[in-house]
Amino acid sequence: MRRAFWVASLLIIGGCNSTPQRPVDTAIVNAANGPNIIAHQGARLDARFVPVTPGSAAQLKLDSDRGMIAAEVLPSGLAAKAGIAKGDVLLTVDGAAVNNGADLTAALNAAAPHHSAMFELSRDGVIRSVTIPL
Repeated sequence: MRRAFWVASLLIIGGCNSTPQRPVDTAIVNAANGPNIIAHQGARLDARFVPVTPGSAAQLKLDSDRGMIAAEVLPSGLAAKAGIAKGDVLLTVDGAAVNNGADLTAALNAAAPHHSAMFELSRDGVIRSVTIPL
């Protein structure tokens, strides 16, 4: 049996864990098959992203608290094959800022008809772009 968890609210702050709501347009994590962020058209990144925590820009070597951190990346998934590693900060997808699961899902859904998406990432303060086929 497959179990899916909604990631509209993946961030746990101070030990409090809020129950995520089920919005119509959100990313999901499929716990049975490992961490997958899935857009409604079926783009599987095989990675789990969590929002950047307020106040962590300096530690992440960013100019502001923005983006989503790659918390988990499956070695054989699309994200890993494109060069995304655990700890990378995803800033944009096809130029659209991504700061939460809803932003990421919307950007992936918008990119799906083009069959690929350009991801802007920060690793140790160095910005780079990778293209991922969807």
